[in-house]
Amino acid sequence: MWVGVAQTAQGSGPLLAVGLLGLLTYLYGESWFVSIGWRIMFGLGVVIAIIGVYIRLRITESPVFARAKSRGKCV
Repeated sequence: MWVGVAQTAQGSGPLLAVGLLGLLTYLYGESWFVSIGWRIMFGLGVVIAIIGVYIRLRITESPVFARAKSRGKCV
């Protein structure tokens, strides 16, 4: 069930980014976005990266991978 989330994010992520870009430009104007608004996208990217690192550090490896790693069969 959760496997499809990663595949869906590849397509929906750029669509959400373009939608947010368009919404902010429409609401505040192009000059505001060019001067200040573009920083919002970088801030959201930092938040998403922190969430991704947190999730990656909390996930345990599968038993098959852990056995292969302990035997030195994978890098």
